[in-house]
Amino acid sequence: MRDLAVRAPTVAALERALRCDDLLEWVETKATELATLGSRHGCVHLTRELLQSRGIRAVVKERSHRLAHDAVIEVDRSGYVIRYSATRPTRIRFSLAHEIGHTYFGDTDGRVISRVEYRNDPTVESICNYFARALLLPRERLIARLRDLVGEIQIPPLHLVPQLADEFHVSEEPLARRLVFDVFEGFVAALCITKPSGKREWRTTWCVPRGEHDLPSSSGWRVPLDSNGRLIPWDMVPSYETGRTTVTSVDGRWADLCQPKTLAQCRVPFARLPAMVRVQAVVASAVLEPALFDEPAEKCFVALTEERQRNP
Repeated sequence: MRDLAVRAPTVAALERALRCDDLLEWVETKATELATLGSRHGCVHLTRELLQSRGIRAVVKERSHRLAHDAVIEVDRSGYVIRYSATRPTRIRFSLAHEIGHTYFGDTDGRVISRVEYRNDPTVESICNYFARALLLPRERLIARLRDLVGEIQIPPLHLVPQLADEFHVSEEPLARRLVFDVFEGFVAALCITKPSGKREWRTTWCVPRGEHDLPSSSGWRVPLDSNGRLIPWDMVPSYETGRTTVTSVDGRWADLCQPKTLAQCRVPFARLPAMVRVQAVVASAVLEPALFDEPAEKCFVALTEERQRNP
């Protein structure tokens, strides 16, 4: 089911409760409808009108130590209350959008399917993450903006990730995930490596794997590339042309690292991994202006294709 960590019985239960045939298309439709209430100059803002339309009566800032997550939603007879502890503006927006998604899966009286009934269900949490992306990055609006910028779209234009993230007021990770998993198909991971201005070293910044890697296991969360800031060997840095997105090949060790692994395995230095056959990927780079960040930085974005997963 695209990039989501979902379990078929829970999806079936949601579709029965919501009386829909395709859960993700239902989510896309509801998110698009809701986005119109907060739309300003192309960006979706979580306005009072938007919140009240979902029965949310208050959004409260909490101290970080009081909440186990960036945000939580509570329900009582007068409606919903969202409490959040996230500090970065983009993180606050995504966390609130995620909690808004929970309002679609249960009435205020707890009937149907509620957050309480499925409090930590990976499927419900994954669907709410999908809803958050669909709300903050409406599909048709995002595609229209891409066409304005690059014309005909054949591959996800990863070199536009920083610009689009800034325009839609989201962080790069959900924007990249929306591009390579929700809008386009055939990818298993999107990752970013960064080289600060004046330095020679490239390091990992973030990686967004497809949802099946997010399922918990006995040894912890199986998230590849968990260790951000890991040094990239020069022979592993992809070839690219600044400001463009191209289909090319990359070091096969990227493919190996995007397989489900334990936390300890994720932290093994790249240089200690055995050599692997090069694999196909979509690669782009962008030079970030100092006006948006503390210092100029060059970023390289890589989206690994489905084909390489079958033939590493």
